[in-house]
Amino acid sequence: MTPPKRTSKRAAEPAPEPAADPQAEADAFAALADIDPLGFTEAISKAAAAALQNPAGVMEAWSRYWTGVAEAGAAALDRAGGETTAGPVQPGRKDRRFRDPAWEENPAYFGLLQSYLLASRLVDDLRDASAVDRVTDDR
Repeated sequence: MTPPKRTSKRAAEPAPEPAADPQAEADAFAALADIDPLGFTEAISKAAAAALQNPAGVMEAWSRYWTGVAEAGAAALDRAGGETTAGPVQPGRKDRRFRDPAWEENPAYFGLLQSYLLASRLVDDLRDASAVDRVTDDR
């Protein structure tokens, strides 16, 4: 039997991070334009900058989202226990994606449905809080 190899107790020093290169960052953003012909990157950047101008609206949107998550979790647990508790968000009447009874009868699917609807509502609330121009909003 051979003895185990001894390793050095000195930790390897991390390599120094290269300094940020503004031109490289600009080139990377320009490269995104080639793969983002519809301008989603620009639209998201504008929306984020506009949202920073309304921190109260952003806080309200997130508060509404987390309150809904707590209510949805409680409703899903109630459903797992055999009760029929409504969730905080309901799909639209014309939304055919969620017509299958399993979305309401199965507690796991119900929780997934609520998570999806709450995330969609959060995006709408954040978009409303950002108050961007019509073209950016449509993107």
